[in-house]
Amino acid sequence: MATKKEKWQAIADRGLQDKFDPDTRAKFDEAVSRGLITMPQSNQQLTNQAVTSPATDHFIPTDENLALEQARVDAIPERTFGEKAEGAFEAVKTLGTGATTGALGFGVGTLTGIIGELTGRLKTGEGLEEAQALAAKFTDLPESEAGQEYVKGIGETLGTLPPVGLTGGVIPKIKLPKSINRSLSSIAESAPEGVQKSFTKKLGEDRFSPRIFGLVKEARKQGFDDSVTTLIANSSPTTKRRMLQQVGVVERGKGDARLKALERTADIAGDSLVKKIDFVKGNNKQAGQQLNRVSKTLKGKDVDVNEPVNKFINDLDELGVTFDDNGKPNFSGSQIEGVTPAESLINKITNRIKNNPTPDALQAHQFKKFIDENVSFGKSAAEGLSGKTESVVKSLRKGVNESINNISGPYKDANKIFSDTITALDDLQDVAGRKLDFSGPNADKAAGVLLRSQTNNTKGRANLLTAISNLEDTAQKYGGSFDDDILNLSILSDELDAVFGSGARTSLRGEVGKAGIDTAIDVSQMTIPGAIAVGAKAGAKRIRGINEMNQIKAIKKLLKSK
Repeated sequence: MATKKEKWQAIADRGLQDKFDPDTRAKFDEAVSRGLITMPQSNQQLTNQAVTSPATDHFIPTDENLALEQARVDAIPERTFGEKAEGAFEAVKTLGTGATTGALGFGVGTLTGIIGELTGRLKTGEGLEEAQALAAKFTDLPESEAGQEYVKGIGETLGTLPPVGLTGGVIPKIKLPKSINRSLSSIAESAPEGVQKSFTKKLGEDRFSPRIFGLVKEARKQGFDDSVTTLIANSSPTTKRRMLQQVGVVERGKGDARLKALERTADIAGDSLVKKIDFVKGNNKQAGQQLNRVSKTLKGKDVDVNEPVNKFINDLDELGVTFDDNGKPNFSGSQIEGVTPAESLINKITNRIKNNPTPDALQAHQFKKFIDENVSFGKSAAEGLSGKTESVVKSLRKGVNESINNISGPYKDANKIFSDTITALDDLQDVAGRKLDFSGPNADKAAGVLLRSQTNNTKGRANLLTAISNLEDTAQKYGGSFDDDILNLSILSDELDAVFGSGARTSLRGEVGKAGIDTAIDVSQMTIPGAIAVGAKAGAKRIRGINEMNQIKAIKKLLKSK
């Protein structure tokens, strides 16, 4: 059993003498004056450092003291990345052991402390000291200065260090001081990939940085799909801004039937597609103009087109087309006999070749444009035109084009841009259909409807995905600074419709969404137990705080994260 002197000395060491009642404090002060109790130096008198340091309550903010403090701070060397990482690891380790083994020690200590006080082994209040001592024994404390600083900051925020702060078995939510939080975040973000795993937090199969972990978790709690929340968290800032516009469409449509009918979340994705189409069109137009300017310089320049012309005749021979002594095609017995559009085109081309067998470069360019007017490049075959015939004619055009490219660098450069852009545009138009006007007043809405096919099991889905990918690649290749992802926008549009209901009032999803009922449920055929189950599900959502207001709030917070 500790003596009275030993107890008073322990109290003096901890600076708790001010809690004595007046009589006991008088006796304590007398013991100190007689040298029976030794007071720590910091409690006996104010040092010069205390007077000049804002770390104490006695700091006097004179110009001299402020200058001294600034000089002291400036002299503190910046910690290296390794020191910061070590300190952060030790701080995390302290919190981890404090919340596990330390918590266990605190629990055991509390139990033994209570029994000790009841049996008289300990005095009132000493039970808590025993619990704290056991908790500290099982808690790993940091050894480095950086680790001690981080834990100190955490302790100042919590009011006490774990596990002492644990009450009722519940671990309190830890909120670090901003300066330390920023330091930990910067360490995590600049650390090597292997080290970063120690800082990231896992949610399901995905890992997230601490700053967005809670935002993803809350969005999932509100009913958003796990894969969609992961997609949002990893989207570019531009894509997130466009996604916020989609959420804005949902918000504006609440309580406004007309606006809901006019605006859809898919319109935002459609608008992004139209902007990229317009950019590629602009490049195509400029390339066409440049090509026409360059072509005028080709007049009189020799060009050899014999190789593509001979290949054209050989390809026709493969189809069974022969030529008489005058060079007139004979389609009798050929694969395209009686196919009037195919026969007509072959006759036109052979007559053109016969009339000018040795064209100059400008005439060769005009011959190529003549073929363009008769064959749909990058589009479905012209009406009645055999696929094989079209292939043969396109091959001739390609050969003539390469012959011109070989004699003119400027023509080759402009021709490359024109060819790439027109192919990307025509491929997309071919998938969308000729009736879809990407330059019309409601082009964004039309494009938005088209983009829904990206997430549906439609027959043309694969071709659409390829065409959009090619368009985006072409736009980027020729200077487009687009950073929004059309597919990601389409996915979120589909998810918003699933969570809030579609704006299409007559769609299955829209009808079911009005009542907040799963699409698999047929309300008209629902049994009483089924109705009870649906009611219970709705009630559970209300209890858990799942509602449209919180859903919008959660998804917007996630989209605003950086």
